[in-house]
Amino acid sequence: MLSILIPVYNYNITAFVWDLASQCAAEKALQYEILCYDDCSTDKNLHQINSAVNQLPYCTYQVLDKNIGRSKIRNLLADRAKGDMLLFLDCDGKPCSKDFIHTYINNKDGADVICGGTKYQNKTAISSEYLLHWKNGKAREEGKKHFTTNNFLIRKEIFAKLGFDETLTGYGHEDTVFGEQLKQNGYRIIHIDNPVYHLGLKKTDKFIADTQNAERNLKKLYGKEQYTSAVSDLTIVKAYKKLEKLHLAKMYSRIIEPLSPLILKNLHSACPNLRLLDLYKLNLFIKG
Repeated sequence: MLSILIPVYNYNITAFVWDLASQCAAEKALQYEILCYDDCSTDKNLHQINSAVNQLPYCTYQVLDKNIGRSKIRNLLADRAKGDMLLFLDCDGKPCSKDFIHTYINNKDGADVICGGTKYQNKTAISSEYLLHWKNGKAREEGKKHFTTNNFLIRKEIFAKLGFDETLTGYGHEDTVFGEQLKQNGYRIIHIDNPVYHLGLKKTDKFIADTQNAERNLKKLYGKEQYTSAVSDLTIVKAYKKLEKLHLAKMYSRIIEPLSPLILKNLHSACPNLRLLDLYKLNLFIKG
């Protein structure tokens, strides 16, 4: 049985779930369920809109009484799932193919964990206030073979042994830790061409706020012995280690800090520079 698990927060999921349910129903021998847990969205109007999901066969939409966070809600969904195969998807996704579910079913025995990938819309569909997120995603997520939480299939028995680290709060790097745990435990991960569109782009202010939280999380992970190896190959961490080796980390921060307003001005512009974003992120990491 396939359990499709979708954590929801301030997003209309009705079209997404209808598409997934239609694809599942087309797989005649497939037993499935789609569980959508709303992490106490602040937009109460969406509660009523998304409740339409409950009218679809084998689909459940439930609003939690309080916000429990990105890791904990995924663990809760997995615990409640009836299927032996778990397909995790983010609520702001959209299958790029009408064969999305079929492709996963055909590949389900190929590995312990299967990652489908991410795509972004064409630039013509993106307004300037979302440009930084789009540009970063297009350059650094689309087509890349690294573990992400927005589109992956895993056996329930494997997930039950690991789960997401609930000590990580807010946005950032729960996927880094989980991916490293999979590798350390010898589970085989493969990447297939079965992406979802990432539709829920963030405005630049929100993207930067999440970036700040992600770098704080990353610094916490780097300081924990059990996670040091999990983050050692990340670009920001490698840059930090080089600076530390040369005793230049504090000097770097003293130089970049007064330039941060200019960097942020560029990141809010119509031509955001991802190299400047990296300089900004490295300073965030150094400051912790």
